[in-house]
This record gives sequence, structure tokens and C-alpha cells, in this order.
Amino acid sequence: MKTLVDAVLESNNQSYNPADFDEYGLPRNRADELDYTAARVFARNPRLYLNEDDGHLYIHHRRVNETYNELMRLSNIYNQWTRPSRAQMVWNRIHEVAPRYSRDRIWITDELLWDVEDQSIVKQSPKENHI
Repeated sequence: MKTLVDAVLESNNQSYNPADFDEYGLPRNRADELDYTAARVFARNPRLYLNEDDGHLYIHHRRVNETYNELMRLSNIYNQWTRPSRAQMVWNRIHEVAPRYSRDRIWITDELLWDVEDQSIVKQSPKENHI
């Protein structure tokens, strides 16, 4: 079994080729994976978040329709995961990793938050997936 150290050393020995990555810096050799498709959605739509109050995804204040067509539009690719029969699996993965919207705390920096209820600054590290 290859250890993490072996993988890092192996990657250091490979030459960097920009053609190995798409326009968002994602590795092209993983383009047929579910996580690649979800990552493209986040890369193209950095303000995507999950509102835990209603369980829906939003970009800014616009609710995202979790359909095959919307997935195609937001990811701008066609692969096995953007097909109608598999699109819901991508949406489920996006729900798992999407930043959460919170009315209780506001991020000041990557480590400092303002707690609205207590009206105090809270230090939190590392930054969790909250907006």
C-alpha cells in the first residue's frame, strides 16, 4: 500500500503540466468523478451556500433549483454525473459540503466570528464550512 509520503514524493517528481488541469485548477484526470463535478459547481459559483433553516441551496439570494438543467448550467460540463439519472447524487454531495448560512454568527476573519446573540467575538479555528 502506498503511503501518503510516497504519494507526495511521487507527485514532486512529476513535472507540472498546465494541460493536466481545467480552467479552475481541478485535475482533468478526475473529470469523470462525482467530486470533480461538485467541485466545478463550487469553483464556478463561489457564493453557493446551504440555508439550514429551509434545507435549500442558494447563490446570493437566489434559490437554486436542484434539477439536471441547473446542474449542467452551474457546472458547465457534461459527464456521467450530469446526466438526469445521476444528477441527484451530485446535489446530495453538494449539500454535504456546502457552506452553511448562519444568522447566529458572522465571520470577521478566517478565525474570528461575531456572536450575534452574546454580542461577543469568538475565536474559532480552523474555519468550518459556515457563511
